[in-house]
Amino acid sequence: MKKSSFKVQKQNDRKSLTEDIRNHVIYSLSKEVKDASEWDAGKALALALRDRLVERMIETRDRYRKVKAKRMYYFSIEYLLGRCLGNSLCNMELLDLCEDIFKDLGYDLDEVRASERDPALGNGGLGRLAACFLDSLATLGLPGCGYGIHYE
Repeated sequence: MKKSSFKVQKQNDRKSLTEDIRNHVIYSLSKEVKDASEWDAGKALALALRDRLVERMIETRDRYRKVKAKRMYYFSIEYLLGRCLGNSLCNMELLDLCEDIFKDLGYDLDEVRASERDPALGNGGLGRLAACFLDSLATLGLPGCGYGIHYE
């Protein structure tokens, strides 16, 4: 069976990102843009950012498989990651663009970011250590993954 390859390559321009945020409000959250709360707007933005990361994640995984790269796995019962939206915007160099887009949509990006729930998957040092370990892997470009227990 031949593997299919796709190339959507989401753009990081104002028009494309605005359209994707609006589409996620409508099609992922089933709301009209005018009725979306700050939390809804943040969720739609997070989904639009995720769309932009998926292809890179798949390409990275395939590259690691092709060269049979050894990977590190970190299992922790807790992770203290903090809020991720602002961090993702900074890492993707989209913070200023999204501030402008959200202003045009009638939202304050700082308020939207503040509405994000902190996952708080732990209570201290080990959770912070686990999060730092994963950040270090990413910063150094090393193949690895963190695993934990999913609970509510």
